[in-house]
Amino acid sequence: MQLIRSFVLFAQCALFVLSGISMSSALQAQVAPTARMASKQYWAPEVGTYLEIQMAFDGRSVAWTDAGADEVTGEQLFRAAVEWTVIALDGAGEIVDFRKSVARTERMTAPSDFIDIVRLPLLPGHYALEWTAVDLGADLSAGAGLGAGPSGTKQVKMRFDAPIEIDTLSTPDISGLFWVQAYRASGEATTALTRAGREILPLVSSRVGMEAERLPFYGEIYGSTLPFAEGSEFLVSAWFRNTSGEAINQRYFKMEAAPVVSIFEMMELPEVPGLYELVLGIHKRDGSPIVSRSLAFELMDKSAVSAAISLSQLAPFVLNYSSRDSLWSDLQMLEPIAGAVELRTLEFSLVGADLATLRGFMHTFWSRRNAEDPGSAWRDYQREVAIVDREFRDCRNRPGHQTEMGAILLQYGRPNTIVKRHSGTQYYPYEIWHYHKAGQFNDKRFLFYAPMAVAACFELLHSDMQGFVRNTDWLDLLRTRENSNSVHETMLNGLNPGDAFSREEPEDLFYNPR
Repeated sequence: MQLIRSFVLFAQCALFVLSGISMSSALQAQVAPTARMASKQYWAPEVGTYLEIQMAFDGRSVAWTDAGADEVTGEQLFRAAVEWTVIALDGAGEIVDFRKSVARTERMTAPSDFIDIVRLPLLPGHYALEWTAVDLGADLSAGAGLGAGPSGTKQVKMRFDAPIEIDTLSTPDISGLFWVQAYRASGEATTALTRAGREILPLVSSRVGMEAERLPFYGEIYGSTLPFAEGSEFLVSAWFRNTSGEAINQRYFKMEAAPVVSIFEMMELPEVPGLYELVLGIHKRDGSPIVSRSLAFELMDKSAVSAAISLSQLAPFVLNYSSRDSLWSDLQMLEPIAGAVELRTLEFSLVGADLATLRGFMHTFWSRRNAEDPGSAWRDYQREVAIVDREFRDCRNRPGHQTEMGAILLQYGRPNTIVKRHSGTQYYPYEIWHYHKAGQFNDKRFLFYAPMAVAACFELLHSDMQGFVRNTDWLDLLRTRENSNSVHETMLNGLNPGDAFSREEPEDLFYNPR
């Protein structure tokens, strides 16, 4: 299998090249296997929508057993195996489907990571994935395995839960994308790695080393025969999008329309390290876009790779996390202030990631914001989250930072003016927040309303801020409530005197905040 050997992936507490990890690392095998997980949505005519779960088991976390000597060279060989099960549960906690698989390595001269793939047919909807893994190293051969612990310890199960969503496909649409770490022409037998006439080994990581320079990716296009005649050519583009939204290294190529079109293309990586998205798009004949799909990843230079090799390079506050679940919970609090690529990394790439990968993301996230003292920046943000959680604690049993008001407060701080009309009005209860400066933008407004009750969450109805909901008929929506028995003006309304019964008042207050 052709290896893209020059690129580096992130695993456990260190970085290692694909060609294998050292024997000394293997001797430090843990009592339970650890892995990086990625899930990608696909579609097949005979199956419908299905979820592909890609699992990369960390070679240092399993027992490697004696597999005899190479018949030609006489070199000592080793093997490893992990039995793992993945279960898909619906919103009620009922089992929808499950798969059990055994990931076995070939006979190898040195321990290394190994990958296994299973596929679950799932209808569109929200699910939870639950997976467990058991090291089967003791069953591979007689004798003690490398890294074997006390009797029975290799049978300790590793368990993890992850939320997942299966989308309803549009027409046309694009599957999940992934980087390719190795490939070769496929043989007669079809395996889980067989795609478009090749055996393709996915990279189960959101980090790529710049040493690769060029790297292939894989994806599938569905329903191209609807906008284009079957067999006719259509335009596909691939490019990188940086955190500023700029397109880098864009290239175009033609494909022939078919129910399923496989895309296997080589991309020249950006020259500057940082966070990026690989974007694949379909275009009409005039060049206008139809649909696109992206893959978030981090491009790392040699210095970043070297820094990540040692845990001592991580900020001390990151090392305080010994539980993967507690760190994942804190990472989810970053969503209100995360950039577009960081947010996609949180929502997709880090689902199922191990403790070391989550530590690395937390360290990088706060180091970008305060290189001198990332821990202080994190503690300051935690205090703001605690304040927001208290302020919006009555919102449908959701943490305050997950409400729209709470998220905007965390992102832009306190507004310069707030108009509150919770009662004494024929409109739904509403608030208007005005910012003199919100991020890089000046003079921006957010209009919230409570269509159910004042005690419920105020929802964002309209904003003139880029990237937020924009309803041109927001005034009509606010008028929807028919209330002929308006209560008297409250103290809150008294803070912002005005004609509470004028149909034009919300519009006046929105464009002329005071």
